[in-house]
Amino acid sequence: MPNVLPVERRAEISVEEFLRDYARPGKPVVLTGLTRDWPAQQRWTFEFFREHYGHLSVEVRREKLRDKQFVAMNMGDYIDYLLTTQEDSPLYLASWDFMEVAPELRADFQLPEIFADDWLLQVPAEIRPRLLWLFIGPARTGFRLHQDVGHTAAWNIQISGRKRWAFFPADQKHNLYYGRVDAFAPDLERFPNFQRASMYECVQEAGEACLPPAPGGIRPASSSPASRCPATMPMLPTWTRCWPGWPRIPFPAWPRR
Repeated sequence: MPNVLPVERRAEISVEEFLRDYARPGKPVVLTGLTRDWPAQQRWTFEFFREHYGHLSVEVRREKLRDKQFVAMNMGDYIDYLLTTQEDSPLYLASWDFMEVAPELRADFQLPEIFADDWLLQVPAEIRPRLLWLFIGPARTGFRLHQDVGHTAAWNIQISGRKRWAFFPADQKHNLYYGRVDAFAPDLERFPNFQRASMYECVQEAGEACLPPAPGGIRPASSSPASRCPATMPMLPTWTRCWPGWPRIPFPAWPRR
């Protein structure tokens, strides 16, 4: 199996420490204590979304290595589904642009000071992409290997449940067969070089923030089957910051299988 590197956990870290020890070197980190004053941490339950937004139409997805399936359904029906499903590859509400249909939810959380230096905010509002998303799903949901959109570094806040992460530096893409290998259940007969890869791995708990390594890194994510909660609700904004030492590589073209 790959060489697994630990992801450090830090509490009460200063902006200067964060930039020096993690952002500039391109090193992943889990940060604790950033959401203790967020109303979302108590208010954003599955019952809350079913009661207040159950009528909204959302697009959920089922993602496998070979293909993707998209299904339109009401939020309320999806909440009922995720609380009861036992499917091995369940449907996932991913990248929900809630600011378009429920902008009042923005009042339930604050931008952490540690991520406030966001160069994306310098883009005029009328052309700035919306990269503030909410993900809701049961255990066993997640993404295959991917790079964040636009080589950004997306900080992730876990509202409930827990999430397992695997991060791969950009120079490992050849050992990852350009995204065709399942990082959590690799077929080593088909993809033997995966054993040579180096990766960071961690489990993110509710209330914690996770920052991936420098842009150009590759990652999958999966809601942990061992979750203490039946489902997970992470929020994924994007922190856009460039440093001279960060790699600038083109997006790999993941070939279809």
